[in-house]
Amino acid sequence: KYENEISEETLLEALSEKYQSLSGKKRNEAKREFIDLIKNYDKFGFVFFNVKIQESTNLDEELPERMIVGLREDGMTFFNTHYELVKKMNYNEIFKWGYSETTMVLLYGTEESPSKLVFRTFQGTAMVHTMTSFVGL
Repeated sequence: KYENEISEETLLEALSEKYQSLSGKKRNEAKREFIDLIKNYDKFGFVFFNVKIQESTNLDEELPERMIVGLREDGMTFFNTHYELVKKMNYNEIFKWGYSETTMVLLYGTEESPSKLVFRTFQGTAMVHTMTSFVGL
């Protein structure tokens, strides 16, 4: 999905070749090789959530209405629906967050002049729990 302009046949050949190269390796050794390989991709380690912007206030940039929010240890990243980078935020930039049954709210920037994003999502609970686990609260 992340590779541009690669034919299905080329992909299948590459997968088959890689699969054959694992022949005779122990299970944990093969897992380690796989993890080492995918660490090279910039999407490694994210937990992804689909959101729709319901409300935005005091933003420095325009964001697409529908986005994919990626959470991982180094912060929150917003992608468009094609997984192209839109915006990155460290958790220390976000000073307040919350959720309800159908929304998730972020306040970031400065408390004197906050930026606010309200996402429509049914995954708000999971998003907040994931963020909290990464922040370590």
